[in-house]
Amino acid sequence: MTPVLPQVGRTVDAVRQGLHRWLGEVCAAAGAPLPVSGAVPASGGPTLVALPYQILLESNASASTLPLVPVLHEPANDGVPALWRRMGIAATRIVVESYPSRAASGPAPIALDPAPEVARLPGPVAAWYRRQGAPWVTTGAGEPLAVLPTVEWHSPIALAIRFALLVPAVDARPDHDAVQLRALAACAAAVRLDRHFPIREETALPPGPLRELLEALSAVDHAEAPTLREAVTSLTRPRELAVGVAPHQDLNDHDLALVMQALRQPMQPTVVFSVRVGLGAGPVLVPGVTPSVPSVEKRA
Repeated sequence: MTPVLPQVGRTVDAVRQGLHRWLGEVCAAAGAPLPVSGAVPASGGPTLVALPYQILLESNASASTLPLVPVLHEPANDGVPALWRRMGIAATRIVVESYPSRAASGPAPIALDPAPEVARLPGPVAAWYRRQGAPWVTTGAGEPLAVLPTVEWHSPIALAIRFALLVPAVDARPDHDAVQLRALAACAAAVRLDRHFPIREETALPPGPLRELLEALSAVDHAEAPTLREAVTSLTRPRELAVGVAPHQDLNDHDLALVMQALRQPMQPTVVFSVRVGLGAGPVLVPGVTPSVPSVEKRA
């Protein structure tokens, strides 16, 4: 099972919450404050319903992966955010210069030991391995051996979610049409004029083995440790992201009539738009093999 699924779930939840919050603010600003829901309520006053009715993949059939650790030079325009790339380079240099090496068998100036003894690693990193156990720790001649870490960056999958906005006539009041038209007109204008809404991401680096490994590497006595600590601190802070919205006119009158029939609603005005979001982007920590780092030599 792909390890990015938790990130996908968190992103979709944040997009839904951010969309409902934004639509509520739009309606309130237009003088039609309404609660926002993802389904037609069974009772109560007017409610703005943001009904998701279609999901489309807009990117390639498969997502690409890029190396994050080990990487010792920053490539240009590879799609990895600058802060993540900085973190990867700092972590790689700490690994290269603090993990045990073995005699080089070829022209490469450095060859890391693919299975060093855990006891020979820097204290914070050795403690991380002992907490993880298999598959990060193997045994050889009775001594626990460490497996080298590899971090891969998964590029995002572009997803479009199409929504139909309506204010159904549940427990209708005499001015229902006025509230309905004002709210839907405001939302239609906001979709065209704002073009995006903000969502809050609690952290780009959630708790787990990767975060703990980076924190352990940043505790090593190394010149790159402050850079890595700064990157980890920045990646664990909450941040705001913008999600794009765009008008969509794929539903014709016949389609809308079928939607209303399925919802058991009378024919009514509906605003249709799409939300575009990138899913699955982020780092994945996996057990690696001997990394190729031919351009860096260990410091004396």
